[in-house]
This record gives sequence, C-alpha cells and structure tokens, in this order.
Amino acid sequence: MVRVSVDESKVFGLKIGRYSGNIVDLDPKRLVNDVLYHGVDLCRLKILGSDLKLFDKLEATNFHYEIYNLSYYNRFDFNSIKTTAPHPALSAREVIDPDNDKDFNFVLKRLLASRSWVEYDSFMSKTLLPEDAKRAASFDFYSSFSRNNKGDSYTGLMYFNDKPIGLFMGVFKEEVFFGNLFGLIEEYRAKGLSKYFYGFMFEICKARGIRYFENEVNIFNFSSQQSAVSQNFTPNAIYYNITLFPFCNLDERAYEQLTYTDLSAVLEHITACYSQYDITNIKTRRYSNALSYDYSLVSKVIHTVDKVFVVVHFMIDSRIGKSAYLNFTMK
Repeated sequence: MVRVSVDESKVFGLKIGRYSGNIVDLDPKRLVNDVLYHGVDLCRLKILGSDLKLFDKLEATNFHYEIYNLSYYNRFDFNSIKTTAPHPALSAREVIDPDNDKDFNFVLKRLLASRSWVEYDSFMSKTLLPEDAKRAASFDFYSSFSRNNKGDSYTGLMYFNDKPIGLFMGVFKEEVFFGNLFGLIEEYRAKGLSKYFYGFMFEICKARGIRYFENEVNIFNFSSQQSAVSQNFTPNAIYYNITLFPFCNLDERAYEQLTYTDLSAVLEHITACYSQYDITNIKTRRYSNALSYDYSLVSKVIHTVDKVFVVVHFMIDSRIGKSAYLNFTMK
C-alpha cells in the first residue's frame, strides 16, 4: 500500500508517496489505483528482489520512472563477532536530545555534506529533489531516532579523545538491531576506526539480549562495503529504489484547463507552445472506460534550458480518466 510521506512532502514542496514490498506482491494495477487515490506527485518505491519481471511491472504502470539506487541488506550474528581490543582514544555516548546536542549536529551535518552515498540524479530528480532539500530531509530523519525514541532505538556518538568523529544509530526489532546510519567524518576515514563501531554496538546489544545486526548498504558505497566485509557480514537481500513520477496532485499543482478532450488536439496545442522543442517520448494510460472526457488539465512540471516535461490529465466526473506524459528536448 502507498502511504503519503508528510515530512518529505513538506521539505520538497511536493506530495510524495512511499511504497515498500517485494517483486512478487507488486501489483501494477493496485499501485496505480493507490497513486491516483492519494494524488501524489512522486512515489518512491523500495522493492525487494532481483527478478527482471520488475521492469515489466513498472512499464505496466505507464508512469515515468527512474531507478535511483540499489542497496542490499547485510547481517551478522553478534556471537561470531571478531574480538577487537578497545582503542584507548575512542569512546561513545548516547544522544538524548538531538536538537540541542552540538556535537551530534556537527557530525551529522558533516556526514550528509560529504555525500558518501550515491543516487542517480537525472534532470527530473535534480530539479524536483534538490540537494539542499535532500540534506534537510535526511537530517530530520536521522535526528528522529533519538528525538522520538521510545526505548526502541539507539543513537551513539563516537569520540576520538574529546573530538566527535562519528555516528551510529538504528532500531531494535525483536532480536535484531537494524542499523540506519554508521559513519565517520572525512578526516577520520580509512584509518581502521570504523570497526570500533561494532564493539560499542555489541556491548549495547548484548545488554538488551540482541543477537543479530542488520544494515542496508548502498551498492556504490564502497567504504561501507569494505567495513562489512571486514566483519564477515553476509548479504541476504537486495533492493531496488525507484521513483515514479505520476503528478496526480490536482489540489496543489498549477494546471492549465483546456476544452480539448482528445490527445491529438492537446498535442497540437502544446507543440505550438514549445515550437523550439521536439517531443522525444509520450506515455499514456487510461484509468476508466469512458468514451469521452469533460476537459483536460496541462501542467509544465519541469522546464530547463534544453528539456521540458509536461503532464496531461483528461478528466471525467472530476477524476483523472486518462494521463499522458510528454518529454520534450531542444531541437
């Protein structure tokens, strides 16, 4: 089921949906119905599995989509952890009040600014999801582990002597600690220090009777992969991270209403407006069995120097009956 991400929607100024599931259970028709019901501009999917049928299912939605990341889950048993002698200069403490913790804010801002993860940035995503907004959303998300802690999460701050240098955080789920962020600020990377995260974490989890650790690693984040290999992690799942671009938010997006109710007439109108551009791609999808529509809504979603992306919704009884997505490129 699609859910609306209220916090992300506020940060990006778009109505953003989220969906998490596996390839087998992903039903394109139900996904489309959920997207229309919630009226989202973008929907970010996290899909478990590596079956190529995923692409058939994504094409069946007929929405424009992009794979922006691949990630996999690692797991290890704390009972098999390599014993590492404590480092005399390292210590760790829990973060209780992230909003007023200067050391926490210093480290998290440095980690997010270094952009050690990688996402595919297209002209769509770079325009709609700018980097500064991504950082703001990520900062709020990672702060929430201690801000909203009800005893089910932990945020640790690691120090080298008296200098804050790293963060580790995650949530407890039954006998698993699921790590969401582990990182060192740049000048302390590649010095063999990341392995000490696991020692601190092991003591915390041991006190709670937690046996397993899991985390998600971006397939392009080589430093995290190297750290995982050094601790004998076992990869146990792979995920596709995908963005759909349906732009079905009729309440907040600016649309031009036209009397045209067929695609050829709308295309004639739009191509006259963008005569210096060529249409390079059109995707259409019908959602109703209506033989005719009441009117059409046209929105210029993105307009850069060399590209334009336009969405057209054909309306029937105040609902979207058909959509068309048009890509234009400068001649």
